[in-house]
Amino acid sequence: MPIILISISSCDGLRSTVNANASHTCSMYIRRYARALQLNEKSDVYSFGVVLLEVITGQPTILQSTEAIHIVQWARLHLSGGNIEEVVDARMQGDYNVNNMWKVVDLALKCTEHDPVQRPTMTNVASQLQYCLELEGENNTRHNANTTFYTMKDSSGIRDLPMM
Repeated sequence: MPIILISISSCDGLRSTVNANASHTCSMYIRRYARALQLNEKSDVYSFGVVLLEVITGQPTILQSTEAIHIVQWARLHLSGGNIEEVVDARMQGDYNVNNMWKVVDLALKCTEHDPVQRPTMTNVASQLQYCLELEGENNTRHNANTTFYTMKDSSGIRDLPMM
């Protein structure tokens, strides 16, 4: 029950900053979960898929254009043309392996399948992500002897992190 209350308070904050469609969309999802009250591993997998899409795209869960659209719908719509560059965060500046990115995006979409039975388990998600990291590591070793470092600012100051 606390998860639902947190979500409701988050939506109340949204109502003051976005149009009625976004508030309605957010409220709709909350009501759906409140009715079912079946938060389980498969709902966690869905949430993880949404977070994964947020990381990949650099977009919020609810995007604003002419109308509010959920990130899952937005990603599916943009990927239907087969162009992953439309979805990946532009701040990546093309510095990623396209095949691995497709694998991760596909995994995120599998996590957000409408039918919970079609979603993978978290164990499967973790192993697939680990596999993608291993492939990325192999690609970096073969194609780039130098490690690329990105500067990240966090609460402890600025530090250089190797990009995997």
